[in-house]
Amino acid sequence: MTTPLHKELTEQLRKAQGQGEVTVEAQAEDVTVVVDMEHCDRYAGGIRQITVRPDAPLPDVGTTAGKIAEHINVIDPLQVVEVEGGEGRAILRTTDPETDQEGVTYWEATVTPDATTLQRFHKEHSEPDRAVVDEPLLHRELGSLVDQVAEALEAARE
Repeated sequence: MTTPLHKELTEQLRKAQGQGEVTVEAQAEDVTVVVDMEHCDRYAGGIRQITVRPDAPLPDVGTTAGKIAEHINVIDPLQVVEVEGGEGRAILRTTDPETDQEGVTYWEATVTPDATTLQRFHKEHSEPDRAVVDEPLLHRELGSLVDQVAEALEAARE
Protein backbone atom coordinates (compact mmCIF):
# COMPACT_ATOMS: atom_id res chain seq x y z
CA MET A 1 0.00 0.00 0.00
CA THR A 2 1.32 3.41 -0.94
CA THR A 3 0.98 6.02 1.81
CA PRO A 4 0.17 9.71 1.26
CA LEU A 5 3.79 10.51 2.18
CA HIS A 6 5.11 8.07 -0.43
CA LYS A 7 2.75 9.54 -3.06
CA GLU A 8 3.78 13.12 -2.27
CA LEU A 9 7.49 12.23 -2.37
CA THR A 10 7.03 10.41 -5.69
CA GLU A 11 5.30 13.48 -7.14
CA GLN A 12 8.13 15.76 -6.00
CA LEU A 13 10.73 13.35 -7.44
CA ARG A 14 8.85 13.37 -10.76
CA LYS A 15 9.08 17.18 -10.82
CA ALA A 16 12.82 17.03 -10.08
CA GLN A 17 13.66 14.63 -12.93
CA GLY A 18 16.60 15.65 -15.06
CA GLN A 19 17.97 18.10 -12.55
CA GLY A 20 21.48 17.89 -11.20
CA GLU A 21 21.92 18.59 -7.51
CA VAL A 22 18.47 19.04 -6.04
CA THR A 23 16.66 19.02 -2.72
CA VAL A 24 13.21 17.44 -2.72
CA GLU A 25 10.72 18.03 0.08
CA ALA A 26 7.46 16.24 0.85
CA GLN A 27 5.01 16.59 3.69
CA ALA A 28 2.15 14.35 4.71
CA GLU A 29 0.64 12.93 7.84
CA ASP A 30 2.78 14.01 10.81
CA VAL A 31 6.18 14.27 9.12
CA THR A 32 8.19 16.30 6.66
CA VAL A 33 10.84 14.64 4.50
CA VAL A 34 13.80 16.41 2.89
CA VAL A 35 15.99 14.48 0.44
CA ASP A 36 19.29 15.94 -0.78
CA MET A 37 20.17 14.38 -4.12
CA GLU A 38 23.23 14.44 -6.33
CA HIS A 39 20.90 13.90 -9.30
CA CYS A 40 17.35 12.77 -10.02
CA ASP A 41 16.49 10.61 -13.02
CA ARG A 42 13.18 9.15 -14.17
CA TYR A 43 13.25 6.11 -11.88
CA ALA A 44 16.15 6.66 -9.48
CA GLY A 45 18.52 9.16 -7.96
CA GLY A 46 21.81 9.57 -6.15
CA ILE A 47 20.85 10.12 -2.51
CA ARG A 48 23.16 12.16 -0.28
CA GLN A 49 20.96 12.61 2.76
CA ILE A 50 17.44 11.83 3.89
CA THR A 51 15.94 13.81 6.77
CA VAL A 52 12.60 12.91 8.34
CA ARG A 53 11.19 15.52 10.72
CA PRO A 54 8.19 14.78 12.94
CA ASP A 55 5.71 17.60 13.52
CA ALA A 56 6.33 17.35 17.28
CA PRO A 57 9.56 16.35 19.08
CA LEU A 58 9.98 12.69 19.96
CA PRO A 59 10.03 11.89 23.69
CA ASP A 60 12.88 9.33 23.77
CA VAL A 61 15.68 8.99 21.20
CA GLY A 62 16.69 5.53 22.47
CA THR A 63 13.21 4.12 21.94
CA THR A 64 12.99 5.83 18.55
CA ALA A 65 16.35 4.38 17.46
CA GLY A 66 15.20 0.90 18.48
CA LYS A 67 11.99 1.26 16.46
CA ILE A 68 13.95 2.46 13.43
CA ALA A 69 16.20 -0.62 13.67
CA GLU A 70 13.08 -2.82 13.79
CA HIS A 71 11.21 -1.15 10.92
CA ILE A 72 13.84 -0.53 8.23
CA ASN A 73 14.41 -3.29 5.67
CA VAL A 74 14.80 -1.38 2.39
CA ILE A 75 18.48 -0.70 3.07
CA ASP A 76 21.05 -2.72 5.02
CA PRO A 77 19.87 -3.70 8.52
CA LEU A 78 20.74 -1.09 11.14
CA GLN A 79 21.66 -1.48 14.80
CA VAL A 80 21.79 1.05 17.60
CA VAL A 81 25.44 1.81 18.39
CA GLU A 82 25.12 4.83 20.63
CA VAL A 83 22.45 6.51 22.75
CA GLU A 84 23.20 9.80 24.46
CA GLY A 85 19.93 10.47 26.25
CA GLY A 86 21.26 13.55 28.01
CA GLU A 87 22.29 15.08 24.69
CA GLY A 88 19.15 13.84 22.97
CA ARG A 89 20.93 11.86 20.27
CA ALA A 90 21.17 8.25 19.13
CA ILE A 91 23.18 6.72 16.29
CA LEU A 92 22.45 3.60 14.26
CA ARG A 93 24.83 2.00 11.77
CA THR A 94 24.76 -0.85 9.29
CA THR A 95 24.88 -4.18 11.12
CA ASP A 96 27.23 -5.77 8.58
CA PRO A 97 29.01 -2.99 6.62
CA GLU A 98 30.58 -3.56 3.21
CA THR A 99 34.34 -3.91 3.50
CA ASP A 100 37.09 -4.24 0.94
CA GLN A 101 40.83 -3.60 0.73
CA GLU A 102 40.32 0.15 0.59
CA GLY A 103 37.81 0.69 3.36
CA VAL A 104 34.35 0.26 4.77
CA THR A 105 30.97 1.54 3.52
CA TYR A 106 27.92 1.78 5.76
CA TRP A 107 24.60 3.51 6.42
CA GLU A 108 24.28 5.75 9.46
CA ALA A 109 21.15 7.20 11.03
CA THR A 110 21.32 10.02 13.55
CA VAL A 111 18.22 10.38 15.70
CA THR A 112 17.35 13.54 17.64
CA PRO A 113 13.97 14.54 19.09
CA ASP A 114 13.40 16.83 16.08
CA ALA A 115 14.77 14.80 13.13
CA THR A 116 16.19 11.52 11.89
CA THR A 117 18.92 11.79 9.26
CA LEU A 118 20.15 8.91 7.08
CA GLN A 119 23.39 8.98 5.10
CA ARG A 120 25.74 6.45 3.55
CA PHE A 121 29.44 6.84 4.34
CA HIS A 122 32.74 5.43 3.09
CA LYS A 123 35.79 5.40 5.34
CA GLU A 124 39.08 4.56 3.66
CA HIS A 125 41.54 2.70 5.87
CA SER A 126 44.29 5.15 4.92
CA GLU A 127 42.29 8.31 5.66
CA PRO A 128 41.34 9.81 9.03
CA ASP A 129 37.90 11.05 7.93
CA ARG A 130 34.91 9.44 6.29
CA ALA A 131 33.08 10.79 3.24
CA VAL A 132 29.40 10.85 2.30
CA VAL A 133 28.56 8.45 -0.54
CA ASP A 134 25.87 9.28 -3.11
CA GLU A 135 23.76 6.13 -2.85
CA PRO A 136 21.64 5.18 -5.88
CA LEU A 137 18.07 4.32 -4.90
CA LEU A 138 15.02 3.71 -7.03
CA HIS A 139 12.21 6.17 -6.33
CA ARG A 140 10.03 3.34 -5.01
CA GLU A 141 12.84 2.22 -2.66
CA LEU A 142 13.28 5.78 -1.41
CA GLY A 143 9.53 6.09 -0.83
CA SER A 144 9.44 2.79 1.05
CA LEU A 145 12.44 3.79 3.17
CA VAL A 146 10.84 7.11 4.08
CA ASP A 147 7.59 5.30 4.95
CA GLN A 148 9.47 2.88 7.19
CA VAL A 149 11.20 5.71 9.07
CA ALA A 150 7.88 7.56 9.46
CA GLU A 151 6.23 4.35 10.76
CA ALA A 152 9.09 3.89 13.25
CA LEU A 153 8.69 7.46 14.50
CA GLU A 154 4.96 6.88 14.97
CA ALA A 155 5.60 3.58 16.79
CA ALA A 156 8.07 5.32 19.12
CA ARG A 157 5.29 7.65 20.30
CA GLU A 158 3.03 4.76 21.37
